[in-house]
Formats: sequence, structure tokens, C-alpha cells
Amino acid sequence: VKAASSMGQFHDDDHFRQIIEKEIGDAPNDARFFLATDNGLTQKNFLEDEEYGDRIVVWKKIDQKQVETTDSTRHTTVRDAVIDVFLLALCKRVYGSGLSTFSTLAQRLAVSTKARCTKQNVSSSTKEDAASIRSDTFRDGHEEKKR
Repeated sequence: VKAASSMGQFHDDDHFRQIIEKEIGDAPNDARFFLATDNGLTQKNFLEDEEYGDRIVVWKKIDQKQVETTDSTRHTTVRDAVIDVFLLALCKRVYGSGLSTFSTLAQRLAVSTKARCTKQNVSSSTKEDAASIRSDTFRDGHEEKKR
């Protein structure tokens, strides 16, 4: 964060709120956002913002008791981060923080995944398999979704 801040590459929550508001303005009925963060306070603030309602989606809700009892700004496991980065890569767009290797990885995975999908025909069984994986593992910040 210090290095990114000193180079003008750090993006705070307000930066991402501006992006969300623009996206909602461009597609008011369809805009949904996958929030990948390891910061419990950031996650809580976005999930509880009534302006966004259920438009903000997360893989796993961070335990706020853990946030209150630690000095760390990181409140997730490595496993959670790996899941977050792959889910983020499946999104239509990836907005990330400057100088963040997490954001860079998600963007590169997204480009790689999209390139593969456009070069190959995806069979219906593959699509069904992917849908069943998502329905078993996808959670938002409020309750588990079964699709």
C-alpha cells in the first residue's frame, strides 16, 4: 500500500464506489459486482450499503468478530484468496488496485480464459459442469445461493 500510494497507484474504497456508480448508471437493471477483498471492514461497508442492495456479491462473508480482534487488515485465508481471484477472472470486467499482484493475476487470468473461450467451442456438457460447480460454491454476503 505504501509503495502504491507513493506512486499514485493506490485506490481506496471511494475510487471503487465511483466505478460502481458509473456501471450502475450505464446498466441500472443488470449491474452486479463481485467484491474480492481481504479487508473485513471494506467488505462490511460495501455489503451494508443500502444504495447497492444485493448488487454486491462476495465468495465468503468475512467474520466481523475476527476483524474486531486483530490489528491486521487481512482477514481471509490463502484458500479464500485463490477462490476470489478465479471468480474475479470470470467477471466481465476486472477493476483492481494499482501495483496489486492480485489484481494483475485476475486480469491476466480473465484475458487467458476469454481467449480460450473464443478460440474453442465449449460443449454443452462443459457449460453444465461449470454451472453446477458455480451453483455448489457461489455465495453472496447474505446467504448461500443454490442455482
